[in-house]
Amino acid sequence: METSLLMFFTMGFGLGMLHAFDPDHLAAVGGLSVGTTQQSCWKFAFFWSLGHGTILLLIAVLFFLVGIVIPSQVSMAAEHFVAFMLVFIGVWGGIKLYMSTVKKAQYRAVLNGSSWLVGGIHGTAGSASLLALIPLAKIESPMVAMGYVILFCLGVTLAMVSMGRLLGHVSRFLQRLSTYWERYMQAALALFSLSLGCYLVMSH
Repeated sequence: METSLLMFFTMGFGLGMLHAFDPDHLAAVGGLSVGTTQQSCWKFAFFWSLGHGTILLLIAVLFFLVGIVIPSQVSMAAEHFVAFMLVFIGVWGGIKLYMSTVKKAQYRAVLNGSSWLVGGIHGTAGSASLLALIPLAKIESPMVAMGYVILFCLGVTLAMVSMGRLLGHVSRFLQRLSTYWERYMQAALALFSLSLGCYLVMSH
């Protein structure tokens, strides 16, 4: 029993790390980082993870400890909203490339909050598939289920923050080569978010 429980928790952590690299997650965090400093990339990734994990844990508490089932329509509505949100992030990222009058300190504070909100919406959109894995594993203990969700969220956070740090290092490296290369990368991130958002909007 202890071995199977350890494997179950390990699976939750591993799936969380894989979940962080979903294309819509990468598009959102990458698009939000456009026009920011290299050192701030991992912070935006962390705040995104914080919002994502907060919502997932809230839904898990309501479901496993309180017995309140979140309607599937809520998750579906969040998935639709994610598509439009990615379009906005892509467009806004393109605009930010040409903005020079925004005070960076104020902008970073706003962006941290935006990252938390975007992560929370992603968490709502992905909650149904996450919670569906637990009954399939025949885990009846609410505390074990909560442990699975917590480790899942920690896996997401570790992977996303690592990705944010990598993005910052790549951006710094390109800036040393040429400012134009860094701007090309930022434009590519904004375009990726916009393109994926448009695809998701049309597919829905």
